[in-house]
Amino acid sequence: MVQEAPRIVHVSSVHRRDDIRIFLKECVAFRDAGYDVHLVVADGKGDETVLGISVHDVGRSRGRMDRMVSTGRRAVAKARELRPAVVHFHDPELLPHCVTLRARGIRTIYDAHEDLPRSIMSKQWIHATIRRLISRGSELVENFCAGRMSAVVGATPTITARFARVNPVTETVCNYPALANAPSPPIRKPEPRTFCYVGALTLHRGIMEMLRAAEAADARLILAGPFESEALKAEVSAMPEWRRVEYLGVVPHAQVWEIMSRSVAGLLMLHPVRNYIESLPIKMYEYMAAGLPIVASDYVGWPDVVRSEKIGLNVDPLDAAAIAGAMQTIMSDPAAAEEMGSRGRDVVMVRYRWENEAGKLLGLYERLLR
Repeated sequence: MVQEAPRIVHVSSVHRRDDIRIFLKECVAFRDAGYDVHLVVADGKGDETVLGISVHDVGRSRGRMDRMVSTGRRAVAKARELRPAVVHFHDPELLPHCVTLRARGIRTIYDAHEDLPRSIMSKQWIHATIRRLISRGSELVENFCAGRMSAVVGATPTITARFARVNPVTETVCNYPALANAPSPPIRKPEPRTFCYVGALTLHRGIMEMLRAAEAADARLILAGPFESEALKAEVSAMPEWRRVEYLGVVPHAQVWEIMSRSVAGLLMLHPVRNYIESLPIKMYEYMAAGLPIVASDYVGWPDVVRSEKIGLNVDPLDAAAIAGAMQTIMSDPAAAEEMGSRGRDVVMVRYRWENEAGKLLGLYERLLR
């Protein structure tokens, strides 16, 4: 008698159905390992099957509060309806609903993509007078619920260490790039004086400093990703420095490699806010996989990678002149830049790749399903 494959359900009321970590990395890894994989989302695009993974849509929410209450309830109800062996969910707002699932004997995994309380402290849309209170309250609720899960997955060692204090079954699964589909060897057709940044465009991610640095360095800048608000987009696009920019909007992940192939180097100017200081930004590792030298922020763990591996330059992300100087250094010595990019490629292919992390996640599931 053929044994039926364990059914696992990933759930998100926030992320896109093609989210890189959730769908292209985790869901695909479980599919390849022989699991019956389902994904519950809330985007209003309907049900479908993609790459052998069943996607279930519970409909769009009507604002943030509706998403946190009604949409989350519908998403978790759909997960329960699918009669899973494991429910793996990706949003902190789903935690209270998933405590109910756990109480019913269903195995539940909380995948903490970020350090929520520290992230809240950098949210400018939350009034400063109540930001700390909300941060503390979220930490208490998150810890209480996470302690009742079957397991917790942290996207960085720092996140895992925090949750290990409330749940002994924790695992670090870093968000390193999936390199199975990366060009090998990397395609390099850099256009003169051209740099790139791919990711969310926000003040704390250095959009203003990157524009001013491009102007000062007489460089071009390819940008791809969503703006945090229409107001910021309007402000930035009205700046004189915007003439230096080729803005591509939100692009498919496959196009990211093409953008990087056109660039002399990749920029990563995250500001020294708490949520970024201990992060592992996937874009840094994707730049490395593409053979790009990196101009990155100079704080905490990042210089240990960039300097020790000699794959780029670290600068103060708040100093546009310093960023421009690093860009000019890269442009002035193409041979040295090529060596930096080549070293980064060699390192990421061995040490910082998703394929290593997928094995840890699959091992966690095997332990839970025994």
